[in-house]
Amino acid sequence: MRFASKYERPLFLCNPSLAARAEKAGMDYLLLDRDPRWGDLLPKRRFRRFELSQPRQARFDYDAVFCDPPFANVALADLRRVVDLLAATPDQAAAPLWLAYPGDREEAVLEAFDGYTLERKPPALGYRSVKEKTQQRIFLYGPKFSSSRRENVAQPGDDS
Repeated sequence: MRFASKYERPLFLCNPSLAARAEKAGMDYLLLDRDPRWGDLLPKRRFRRFELSQPRQARFDYDAVFCDPPFANVALADLRRVVDLLAATPDQAAAPLWLAYPGDREEAVLEAFDGYTLERKPPALGYRSVKEKTQQRIFLYGPKFSSSRRENVAQPGDDS
């Protein structure tokens, strides 16, 4: 949430825990997730049912994407296609991507998302519903300092 709160309109892809926190904080966001229960828990304008296997345009003017995909159920190449499909405008294409993924797959993550200038942001992420041993393997990958999908685009907090 520390990173998400730096943006005005984050898109949460398969990331309902961040959406719930964003709702409490009064943020402008959109959650795309397959679990229809979020439709009862979040305002209608904040949730859309979304299947990674059948992606479609989100029609939400986001300024960052936060993704916590089901690691075992979606290939990185397919996830890349989904993220690229969601970027329908030049501003969306330039929006930073933040991706939670196991660190032992880091090389594959960086290869699959070549052009997004991602780097690992330690420490490991904490999850309430994931075994401790597994938690120690999952990291947040985000834009390198002063980078987004397009080189030389300032990030929140940059003074350049």
